Amino acid sequence: MSARPLSRPPVRRVLIECTDTYRSNWNTGIQRVVRNVVRESAAVGAEYGVECRPIIRVGNRYRAVRWKARIARREWKWVRRVKQLRLDPELWDRNDLFRVIHRVAVRIRKIFYPRAVVRKLRDISWSLRGEEIVPGEGDTLVMLDAWWNLDVWSGVEQAKQNGVTIGVVMYDLLPVTHPEYFHSSIIVPFTKSLSTALHHADYFVAISHTVCATLQDYVFRAGHLRLRDPARYSFFRLGSALDIASQKKRVREEVREAFGRGRDRNPYLCVGTIEPRKNHVLLLDAFEQVWKTYPDAQLCLVGRVGWLCEGLLARIWQHPRYNQSLFMFNDLSDAEPTFCYRNAKAFLFPSHAEGFGLPVVEALQYGLRVMVSDIPIHREVGRDYCAYFDLEEPGSLAAMIGDLERSGSFPHVRRPDEFVLYDWAESTRDFISKCLAACHHLATIPTTVRKAA
Repeated sequence: MSARPLSRPPVRRVLIECTDTYRSNWNTGIQRVVRNVVRESAAVGAEYGVECRPIIRVGNRYRAVRWKARIARREWKWVRRVKQLRLDPELWDRNDLFRVIHRVAVRIRKIFYPRAVVRKLRDISWSLRGEEIVPGEGDTLVMLDAWWNLDVWSGVEQAKQNGVTIGVVMYDLLPVTHPEYFHSSIIVPFTKSLSTALHHADYFVAISHTVCATLQDYVFRAGHLRLRDPARYSFFRLGSALDIASQKKRVREEVREAFGRGRDRNPYLCVGTIEPRKNHVLLLDAFEQVWKTYPDAQLCLVGRVGWLCEGLLARIWQHPRYNQSLFMFNDLSDAEPTFCYRNAKAFLFPSHAEGFGLPVVEALQYGLRVMVSDIPIHREVGRDYCAYFDLEEPGSLAAMIGDLERSGSFPHVRRPDEFVLYDWAESTRDFISKCLAACHHLATIPTTVRKAA
């Protein structure tokens, strides 16, 4: 019997969509994943015999981008460039002009610059550089970035018509599975984008087994018959390195003072956006109990201010221990999180729900004792290297902290230095292999069968 012909040609290019990260200056978990996967993708793709290209959406076209190690934290030295151009007018060209105008516009748009004008200047700037990429047969377009933040689906629809296999990376489904922790301004667009993603996607790659299982359950309950094939779902392990931490940047004096008492007397550290899902309320409730017996215990919260947290912020700012044994930093530079990890007494992570919980891995990387809420994703990521406390009972965490303060005792867990850490090359290798495996599986499905599904 002759082999069944494939309905798709072998994958020749993996196109990694990363528009949101390229245009933003954030440094949360998603941006770190995108930067690092893109940085490693060219070398990893060569190992698999495919070309990996990071691309961004500009207007109605895709453009290839060339990012160096720092990638989307693209601190383009536009001021320095302006000085060079001013010294030598012959260096001016349209590309430089639009870049400068765009950067200036971004900085003043909150005052009077219309967003539409900023977007137009930005698109003109991007369109003057970068090779145009036209996705077609033999390509897989992977939505690695925050695909719910931008209108990227018109390009995906066109690519799909050109025979491109569409992959979607799932970081979590929390706005639909835990809507009580989000504002409607997040829930509504995410739900709409998720519906669009389910319509266009051929396969999904999640960032954890927990997210993968949650997605499959959601898809099956929603009745998407086309997506019921388990081979369309996989997950990859994230790397752990704080990739853009620069030791050349200064750590502020107030941060040094908070973590300058010696490691045994330094604060317990919690890293994460200030929002209800992160459950800082339980943390404060637990420390209210701890401070009654151990008034010298310190707590430091690190993370940008999110949403639905006005009451929590007021409680922190008005607390009698604020800036004495209770600290909060919302705008740390790249170097300062590393400083906090290296000098913290222990790490606390009381989240109600997570897609992965990258700070847990980072804390273990720095050899910290880690206490986390007892939820499935933390069990998956932290395994037997973490101590787990009851999510509904602040006293459970308070008891652990009290034992550590009183005698230095900690629940029996494996040593952090035994924790097997993925570097970003291994993570990217895992990611690309899962994308290619899904594409090859789909290539064995006859086109008529796929359309009928």
